[in-house]
Amino acid sequence: MKRRLLRLKLDNSPRENAMIFQLSHVAIPVTDMTAMRRFYTKTLGFVVTDQKGEYPGETVFMSANPNEHHQVVLAANGGTVDTDAVLGHFAMRVGSLQELKRLRQRLIESDIGPLRCLSHGTTWSVYFRDPENTQIEILTDTPWHVAQPCGFEVDFDQPEEELIVKTEAHARTLPGFRPRADWSANHSAIIKNYS
Repeated sequence: MKRRLLRLKLDNSPRENAMIFQLSHVAIPVTDMTAMRRFYTKTLGFVVTDQKGEYPGETVFMSANPNEHHQVVLAANGGTVDTDAVLGHFAMRVGSLQELKRLRQRLIESDIGPLRCLSHGTTWSVYFRDPENTQIEILTDTPWHVAQPCGFEVDFDQPEEELIVKTEAHARTLPGFRPRADWSANHSAIIKNYS
């Protein structure tokens, strides 16, 4: 059999207003929470940072990075992740609220479909689906931390300063509110002590 060589031309030219995306976390639908939790904590060394509910509706947030509240979210049947999917969603981080608002506008103009604009207290996030229905979250960090899971709608059409003030005012009413730097220092100590 003759093999064909596929040649791709990569477009590495500078792009105006290019954003840098970083993978933030993965949400995984789970049928055996006990086994999955044991694997991620005992085998891989992740630390449980938050959890909500009891099996079978349990959602567990885990991290092995002192700067990330969660890198893996395990959601049992009835949890916050669509358990019919192989991947609940994936999230990518952009560098600023301004970039996130700019991306949201681009998504609106591309008519990608419905957008959900939320704050998780720790982030501002835009959720949407790709053409094959995979849910994508693009986020940027807030300067605060609150207990997870948490999500409340925000209005990205308002001026940036107003959005920040309103988000902080709401976040201050939530459990676990504190400056991100305080949470990060505590979280870093937990991760280092666990290792």
